[in-house]
Amino acid sequence: MVLRSCGASVAGLSDLGTYTDWSVAAIRRLRGRADAVALFDSSIAEPTRLLSGLLEGGLEGPLGSSFVSVFGSGNPLLIEALAARYRLSPDMLLTTTGAINGLELLLNVLVAPGQTVLVERPCFDVLPILAAKAGAEIRFVERVYPDYDLDLAELEQGFAAGARLLLLTNLHNPSGHLLPDARLRQIADLAARYQATVIIDEVYRGFADPQACAATLAPNIVTVNSLTKIYGLFGLKCGWIAGNPALVEQVRRHHAHRDPGVAKLTHAVAALILQNSGDFDAHWQAILARTRPVLLSHVEAMRADGLMEGDVPPEGCIYFPRLTAPLSGTRLVERLWQAEAVLAVPGALFGDERHLRIGFGADPVALARGLMRLHMVLRQERS
Repeated sequence: MVLRSCGASVAGLSDLGTYTDWSVAAIRRLRGRADAVALFDSSIAEPTRLLSGLLEGGLEGPLGSSFVSVFGSGNPLLIEALAARYRLSPDMLLTTTGAINGLELLLNVLVAPGQTVLVERPCFDVLPILAAKAGAEIRFVERVYPDYDLDLAELEQGFAAGARLLLLTNLHNPSGHLLPDARLRQIADLAARYQATVIIDEVYRGFADPQACAATLAPNIVTVNSLTKIYGLFGLKCGWIAGNPALVEQVRRHHAHRDPGVAKLTHAVAALILQNSGDFDAHWQAILARTRPVLLSHVEAMRADGLMEGDVPPEGCIYFPRLTAPLSGTRLVERLWQAEAVLAVPGALFGDERHLRIGFGADPVALARGLMRLHMVLRQERS
């Protein structure tokens, strides 16, 4: 079944084939365990103080100015802020209920039943799940360790065989590696020869450049993004599609009956946040300034002991090390929990059994504790 093509079942935690189901099971395990450490969070810690301070006064304060109708075209102040941030014209933008909703809207327009869609691997399993739901046949293209680049020859084989759509993430989820603009232009040029479209999930892209948007690079690139990852504002469910105006209008018309206005209140909040984005950018930058040195120190020690391989990418809050100990990522996750009450994501959920995905966008003290326990378990398994 395509739903499992990018991943695998996870023994004990539990025998489920999707990242979402695994996460639900993991969160349930964390409840009631004060000693537990989560290494699987994949976004920045929620900026609750910043958010509550911004919203003081409610609709009688600054929020009231952005609390406007969103029917049919979204919050105009949010679209204006996004256009300014990414140097886009407003007709290149469509606001959505999160990035996943944006992906689903695009796929329902661009995929014909039975059409082949190219999907990167390792991958966030939502990509093939949504493509299959839209009626696609999935063909995976490899992002090759250790840099997780794409092979243009492999891509061309896929396009030549009839694929007219490619699904990518940038920064890559799960590895955190960046595909630079020059590479994206090469991929878009190749896709254009076959009248193909490239969809890029850019929810992590802001860690490398808060103003970057691949939709500005080529007319056959369309992106989805949200406030979830770099700002930790997963509760807002605020996302957007950016692409050439003709495609954006096609998506808008096709889905007018399904998502005509998104959430008026949360997108008003999002507009206010983007109008005051400096404080929220400073929030994630300050967190990573504390957590990244902790991660680098522990990773260096584990690599020196020959327990894992792979550089920590210079941007973002996720790391995807390859294990060298005689233990699969799936079995290690269960062992970590049983022995040390630590949760990390098994690489099998992204299509690579030899890896873990570690998130480091929250508390540096908890991160150090979890990495120390991971190191200890890896040593025990090696001995």
